[in-house]
Amino acid sequence: MRKFAIAAALAVTASLGITAAAQAANTYRVSLARVTPVNAGTPSNPKPARIGFGYQVGSTDGTRPAVTTDYIIGFGAGIRATHNVRDARTGRKIWPQCPQRLASTNSCPSATKLGSGVVNNLAGSATNPNDKIPCRLNLNVFIGDGRLFPPSQNDGKRVDADLWLGLKSVPGACPLTVDAALPAALVRYRGGTALAFHVPRVPFQQPLPGVENSVVEVTSSVFKSKTGVNTRVGRRIVRRTRGFFETIGCARRNHRVEVQFTNTTGQTSTAFANSACQP
Repeated sequence: MRKFAIAAALAVTASLGITAAAQAANTYRVSLARVTPVNAGTPSNPKPARIGFGYQVGSTDGTRPAVTTDYIIGFGAGIRATHNVRDARTGRKIWPQCPQRLASTNSCPSATKLGSGVVNNLAGSATNPNDKIPCRLNLNVFIGDGRLFPPSQNDGKRVDADLWLGLKSVPGACPLTVDAALPAALVRYRGGTALAFHVPRVPFQQPLPGVENSVVEVTSSVFKSKTGVNTRVGRRIVRRTRGFFETIGCARRNHRVEVQFTNTTGQTSTAFANSACQP
């Protein structure tokens, strides 16, 4: 199996006494920014939104990029999340939720699924950035219960599990065994909604001793809607179709999809792309 190839490469590196060279700078690009419908809603009449986003991480000299440890993915000032919205008559939250006990085994119910995607990585010796062993993971996004995830399981960082990012190795496409879910919070960012999460050291940043794993490309799409939700509008209660993400406006005729990256050195960088919209 290729994971043994990684271990063998590490042994060769150690025997040759190779030490880490000065690593090149990371490069970042938002490769996908798509929000539909193009005609935006308003705060009083929101529209369910489907969001497609993607980004790429590289390096200035073509070596394996430095590991990204933290992300903030913003969807623009005209997008809001409804994860805490309740039915105006029953008082119950309108979206089914996956608790940590199920997310911990990457077994969230299908009713809580919000989206899916693919995560491409490059793994290799921590001391040799020229090692670039591909690893492709499937991504499934689930709605969480919003409870605080234990910081002891997240490298000491606090995050509310509003969403779960379920990652799983693709057989034959990844030499590493990965089957785990990351907690992610929905936060305010540049006047809109963003997804914020930390990538734990194990099993993601360092899946094996002496091995680093760098995310180099992500593509994902998220969408969920529900009809007949009792919604308060002024003094009235009306039944509406609600989206987990909704458009409520269109700033400068664009939804700005922006990603903030923080790598292992603590350096923060941003990249963005726009999705056209009409008010």
